[in-house]
Parts: sequence; structure tokens; C-alpha cells
Amino acid sequence: MDSICPSHVKVVCEIKMKNKIIFFMFGLIIFCNSSYAANPNTEKWEGKLSSGEGILEITTTPSGLIGTIGVASHGCGGNLEGKALENEDYIIILGKDKDEDAPSCIVKLKKEGNKITKSDEDGDCLYYHGVSCDFSEPNMTRTY
Repeated sequence: MDSICPSHVKVVCEIKMKNKIIFFMFGLIIFCNSSYAANPNTEKWEGKLSSGEGILEITTTPSGLIGTIGVASHGCGGNLEGKALENEDYIIILGKDKDEDAPSCIVKLKKEGNKITKSDEDGDCLYYHGVSCDFSEPNMTRTY
């Protein structure tokens, strides 16, 4: 099937389309999460990341912790989910897409009380948030 993007701007066009889809999906996730009562097994933080609105959830499952971090703003969007590690000072998300060829991304978040104040990315995180977004400079507060 031919692309709807002209060949001379195909890469830029496809990146913009991908970002629009990610932004839509992120909005849908936020809407769905706000439509239901809080999961008692989920910790949730909301606030700002350097490139937009951020959301972080850590859910306790029978097989361990699952972490999800997302960012969205006009023109960018990203999401990472994976196994998580947590102690009183840090949350670490070990993200890898279900696609075998997808790169891995590790996000380390610094907790200070009910705030997330610092973050570091390691690996190929661009795959998960694109060039115009990132998971850095958090100013997030625990909401439940």
C-alpha cells in the first residue's frame, strides 16, 4: 500500500503522523484512567515533564511491579511501559516494546516524598517518545 505522504517529505510526514497517533492514544489512556475508580494496587503521579504533561503509574501485579510513564503536548507524545523497581528513593522502569526488534529504554526517577523531582534515561528511549519529547525534568506529584 502506498504511503499518504509525498516521497520528498515522507520521513517528516510519517513522524508527525506517529506523534499524532501517540498523542491521541495518550489522551485516550488518561481519559480511560480518569473514568474509573482508582486501582488500589496502583500508585499514580501527575504533573509536568520538560516537553509536556506527564503521567506515571506503578501497578502491583502478581508477577511484580509494572511501570508506565507517558508524556504529551502539542506536537509530541510518548509512552513507555515495563517492569519496575521501587524503593523509598527511586523508581526504575525497564521498558521494552513487545516487538523483539524494539530497543530497550530505562528511566530512573528520583522520589522526594510525594514528588518525582529528577529523571535519567538510558538506552534508545527516542523509540518511545520521539525527538521532540522526553521523560526528563519531572515535576510530578503523587495523586494516589
